[in-house]
Amino acid sequence: MSESFGDMCESKKDELLEAFLGSDLVAEAGECSESSEELRQARDKAGLEKFSAELTKNPRVLEGAAFEFLGSMILGGVAVVDKAAELMMDKNPAGYVNAIFKAADRCTVPYVKFALVRAVFRRYPGRYRPYILALGRELVTGEWNEHTLETTSWLLQKFGAELLPDLVTFMHCQGHAQERVQILKEAVQRLGAAALPVVSAAVSSDQKELADAGEIALKQIGQI
Repeated sequence: MSESFGDMCESKKDELLEAFLGSDLVAEAGECSESSEELRQARDKAGLEKFSAELTKNPRVLEGAAFEFLGSMILGGVAVVDKAAELMMDKNPAGYVNAIFKAADRCTVPYVKFALVRAVFRRYPGRYRPYILALGRELVTGEWNEHTLETTSWLLQKFGAELLPDLVTFMHCQGHAQERVQILKEAVQRLGAAALPVVSAAVSSDQKELADAGEIALKQIGQI
């Protein structure tokens, strides 16, 4: 009897998950963190290459198991789950969009949730605009992490003046002055005089580097 489409998807899902979550990664977990991280990065790269090749051969290869595939990647801590979602959206957006959004909806890790929604937003910006903006705002105004700068810059490029209240809050937060200066400069470059609330927030900062950059920005937008 020939293999059904559902069985084919399940079989391919297991094969691809093995590429990202193979047993040798677990076996290496007891070694030093640097070698484990190097191994993880190499596995992620190889897994994405294999996944891309499979999708190129058959864009529907995971249509029947995409949600489970992404969920297993998230639970397994695969850092490139968003890249896998982007590959799905590149090769077969209509076939995978619902599964990706469902996986994002069930995800409890804020940045991973954001990154998955961003993958579908890039292809269907009108439909997912409110979701990506709401998720992004939580990341911009929340506790600083390794993704804060990249997320804030991306949101500023996409939403411009809509992000002004969040950028004001961003400037009032403590720490990471250099990164906040970078966002301040991007806001002035993109929004011009409309960035005044952000610039004013920077000027009032008790972080000297940020306050000094705010004074320079005031001159740039003609307020002094």
